[in-house]
Amino acid sequence: MNAKKILTWSLLFFVGISLAAVISRSRREPVELKPIIGAGADDTIKRQKITPAPIAPAKKNKQRVVVYYFHGRARCYTCKTIERLTRESVDRDFAKEKRAGQIEFKAVNVEMRENSHFIQDYRLTSKSVVLQKIAGAAPVDWKILDKTWVLVRDKEAFTRYIQTEVKTMLGI
Repeated sequence: MNAKKILTWSLLFFVGISLAAVISRSRREPVELKPIIGAGADDTIKRQKITPAPIAPAKKNKQRVVVYYFHGRARCYTCKTIERLTRESVDRDFAKEKRAGQIEFKAVNVEMRENSHFIQDYRLTSKSVVLQKIAGAAPVDWKILDKTWVLVRDKEAFTRYIQTEVKTMLGI
């Protein structure tokens, strides 16, 4: 009976310490991580706040597309690969549209307090790529690219999928 009491109190103590650690971590201000592409094979991460670069307004067509990659603090190799391949596709395949202000890429940590609304806005259930069409200043359409997790291991298929979906959203 004495061993049972010791085990019970030990487990309660462990649970209490674990809860205190979780509460302590949740009170700290999160720092968003931005990968340094091309820094090395291991995709070294540098700690810094991401502030999206201003984009030029679209000239003829006032519509534009924002390509979001929504993630949390903990990011596995596959999560980083999805972000990298998406960013590369936008930068390479839509360079002209990017310069014209018709497309923009944003990586967003939804675990940061100011970004948590995106979870409800887009009904996010995991790390996701979302395309948002904006006309003027108003969002008009959006789509979750739900095949990114299936295609991430096939770079060519993944890139074709991103290209096709972005072109459809841009109307080109």
